[in-house]
Amino acid sequence: GAEAGAPTRPDVSLHLLRAPEGTVEGGPETFKAKATVYAAGAGRRRLYDQHAAINPGFKDYEKKTTREIPTIVLERIAS
Repeated sequence: GAEAGAPTRPDVSLHLLRAPEGTVEGGPETFKAKATVYAAGAGRRRLYDQHAAINPGFKDYEKKTTREIPTIVLERIAS
């Protein structure tokens, strides 16, 4: 993310905690989704590690900060 291991939590995760449902636009697709923010715990660790395996730069982000970087899962909502 844009914070790249900054000491403060990114605004996007705070917004998603307050309003977890919205519209996702990715490439040619647009769909409704609900966000789940994993801020701590085993679920967050598993998801973060899976993502870092694909995008190794995320391991470097953790080295730059003492906070746990949240993991956000988007799930489609039926229209």
